[in-house]
Amino acid sequence: FSQVALPQPTPIEKAIDIVLEARNRQSEATRQQLLDQLKNVLNIQTVGDLRDADDTAWHQLRDGMPLMARLYLKHLVKQSVDLNFMQELECDFNMGQPYDWSSPKLDSNLMQLVGMGFTRKKALEALMFVDNQSVELACNYLFLSEEDQRTQYDKVKHKRARFVPHHQHHSIIQRRREMYDTMLSRQTSQPLKTTTIFTKSSKSSN
Repeated sequence: FSQVALPQPTPIEKAIDIVLEARNRQSEATRQQLLDQLKNVLNIQTVGDLRDADDTAWHQLRDGMPLMARLYLKHLVKQSVDLNFMQELECDFNMGQPYDWSSPKLDSNLMQLVGMGFTRKKALEALMFVDNQSVELACNYLFLSEEDQRTQYDKVKHKRARFVPHHQHHSIIQRRREMYDTMLSRQTSQPLKTTTIFTKSSKSSN
């Protein structure tokens, strides 16, 4: 699950589908049963809601949700990747590497679009879509229907070929390196502790 991207606003249905696929239990009846438990018992609507659930909330699912389904779901929301909007744009248009969000040109273009009434989020999406070339090009994208925007977004993303899966974002890679280094450090320090104890025991016996 560590390579699954599930941002906070993701509908809980997406998480359920991933769990059922992993357990080879793709049944509409089972899916609906799990959704009913999450939505009716805990009022869970998004992945973010489930990440915020405490042990008491998970305990309430014992009677209506099978143990393995609960375990899979809990591991999924704890291990999956959560990126913010700008990090997702970095994955789609900048190889998952840091983008200079404070550049003067980007800031100027962004302020113009926001001044026209577009939200900051949509303005950033449009500017990344047009490689921050101009406000005019960004407006052409923003004036498209939502469906056409999605189509053009995916088309340009693949044509530009600077996208990577979300689990390859630089922050995720860095986090994995730190976890690996921590694990390696613990493994290499364990024999040293054992040797130290053995040495002390030997001196005591002498």
